[in-house]
Amino acid sequence: MKNLFLLYSLTFFLIISHNSCSRSNHDISIDKMIMYNHVFSSIHNNNQVINNEQFKSYIEKHNLHNENIFVVRYSFFSCYSCVKMLYKLFEDTLPDFKTNKKVLIIVSGFKKEVKDYFSIKIDTNLGIGLPYDETGSVYVMIVNNFITNHFFEPDKANPGIAEMYIGEIKRRYFLD
Repeated sequence: MKNLFLLYSLTFFLIISHNSCSRSNHDISIDKMIMYNHVFSSIHNNNQVINNEQFKSYIEKHNLHNENIFVVRYSFFSCYSCVKMLYKLFEDTLPDFKTNKKVLIIVSGFKKEVKDYFSIKIDTNLGIGLPYDETGSVYVMIVNNFITNHFFEPDKANPGIAEMYIGEIKRRYFLD
């Protein structure tokens, strides 16, 4: 967990440092704001216990105890283009994400047609009990034994960072 966060932090710092000569202070401030948001959300949402009956039922049904589950969470209020970007990254990086039992897509507030199109596995109007549920933003994480880890909010303004995150998650948890 710490290594992945340190990798992101170092990469982000190097990108900012490398580009600081050619970018305005305004652009650097936006990058810093995004990084601060990632740090803050990670601190407040990692190592949280998920206490959601639908989530527990899914784990029981598919016998996923002690397994690392890649959770994708968004709601009707989430940025649609962020969700589309994430799905495109999944199609390129984890092509079996719609059928893989260890990839769990949790949403709230969508019509049936949208749920079918995106292969939604759990629909909950209450979120899953994390502080970040209240934002309505898209987020992804690894969950093992109902404990959250590697919490990340993908941002369409920085698709390269989201691509790197998903690539690292795939290398660590989904390569046989």
